[in-house]
Amino acid sequence: MRQHLAVSFCCTILLALPAPVHLEESEEPAPPEKEEPPPDDPTPPAEEAPPAEEAPPEKLPDFNKESARGDFIKAKVLFDEGKYKEAEALFKKSRGDAKTKDDKALVESWMQASGGMVLLEKLKPRLQSGKRLAAYEQAEAVARKYKGTPAEPHFKKLVEEIDAQAFVLVQGFDVVTKAYEKAGKSLVQDPSVVYDGTRCLRWTSVDDKGAATLRIDNPPKDWEPYEALVFHMKLIRPPAGMDLIVMTDPDGSAKKKKNPGEVGDLFQSPIRFAGSNPEWQRITMRITDFVPQGKASFSHVTGIQFQIGKGRDFEILLDKVLLVRKEATSEASKTAKKKAKK
Repeated sequence: MRQHLAVSFCCTILLALPAPVHLEESEEPAPPEKEEPPPDDPTPPAEEAPPAEEAPPEKLPDFNKESARGDFIKAKVLFDEGKYKEAEALFKKSRGDAKTKDDKALVESWMQASGGMVLLEKLKPRLQSGKRLAAYEQAEAVARKYKGTPAEPHFKKLVEEIDAQAFVLVQGFDVVTKAYEKAGKSLVQDPSVVYDGTRCLRWTSVDDKGAATLRIDNPPKDWEPYEALVFHMKLIRPPAGMDLIVMTDPDGSAKKKKNPGEVGDLFQSPIRFAGSNPEWQRITMRITDFVPQGKASFSHVTGIQFQIGKGRDFEILLDKVLLVRKEATSEASKTAKKKAKK
């Protein structure tokens, strides 16, 4: 009996012991992997863009004599160096030996461009002396003459430079708005018609030929820094004339005036047209030309309004309304003169 108990006790102890752990022969540890240095730019390389198409080679005229070809190439070098008079003389010399009519026309284009660049160089001192409006008007007129010649981009650059210095855009009609799509008004997008930008305004008389108005809201409030208002028109069927009104509100009472006979605080100037003109023309209205009514003040401008009387048949294109910054020697406006006297 005791023996049996002993055996049972031993078995119980053996069962309670933890299971033996079998240790396997350890393998030699693997050598640590060498860390690769990080790349300079961890981002994946961008796909290479396809090579840009090369510009077509510049067309050069053909000549009967190699000496004339040499004169033409030498003239182009002089043109690039800004020696326009010398270049013009060499282009003229080589022109007579051009092979074909097209070759001759190409030489003449360069010859004409050289003459245009001489004029452009004379305009630059005007810009530097502060006579920006005069320089702009001449540059724009001369640029049309040399359109299509190698001088064109040079004139365009000068006009853009003066544009940035001298003008503030009031309305270009590029943004679509309902105000310009009713009562004989519509926006034109045809690039062959538009003067500048993406759109211009077509303004026509309506069927009853009643009095017509075109209003431009939210111009710069203070016009004292400006000497003129400029806008561009193409007169397809011009009226005999129109009135240009600059509306002001010096004391904030414009909205309170309800009496139709009450004089508003505004400036007025008439515009007269000689006849139709198929080309765009720039019209400049000097600030000093406007006649004040009431307590009109160029320091409190609220809007611009074009007015055409009743009974007139007309069709006008309008684009790029600008204010011209004063030059150093510009005459002060009547409002500014009144302020100076106080």
